[in-house]
Amino acid sequence: MKNISRKDFIRKACATGACLCGAGCMGFANHVFGVERQDTTATPDKEAMPRQWLSLLLGHIDGMADEEQKRSLLKGCAQAHYDHLKLTELLATYRNNPDAFVQYLESGWGWKVSHDKATRTILADENKDHCVCPVAAPLPQKGPAALCYCSEGFAEAMFSFVLRRPVSATVVSSILRGGERCVYRIVY
Repeated sequence: MKNISRKDFIRKACATGACLCGAGCMGFANHVFGVERQDTTATPDKEAMPRQWLSLLLGHIDGMADEEQKRSLLKGCAQAHYDHLKLTELLATYRNNPDAFVQYLESGWGWKVSHDKATRTILADENKDHCVCPVAAPLPQKGPAALCYCSEGFAEAMFSFVLRRPVSATVVSSILRGGERCVYRIVY
């Protein structure tokens, strides 16, 4: 898996106009994800610019050809959501007790989870008809499919903590990718 350095990321963001500094934006199309660029004059919605900035950035990331670069970049961003929810504290009672954690996900979060201990595989279905991602929700349009790599990182962080071992999570279905629900395969 190839990691992108901060310097290369900033260079690419500026070259493509994602930084919004003006230098890279000159040739950028008027539409990003099918939404007109917003007028840059003062707006009462203080979140409009950050939403547009994030939308542009994610659009450029989604347009990158290298899937492993996208995956690596966005999986690392999951830590912000994990920390915001204070999951280390919340999940402490489930540490080394995956059965109790599965019960919590089903009763507390409404997920449907199957755990095949023989193959060391967990299939976790969020069981929602909408994307619950806190980053995708405020975007002015449906977020890019690459954003689901962040969800893989989030699932990996949770299940790695509970199982006390590294796991690999893969999104097998998602709302942003045209699926009916978001489903993850976790292998440990």
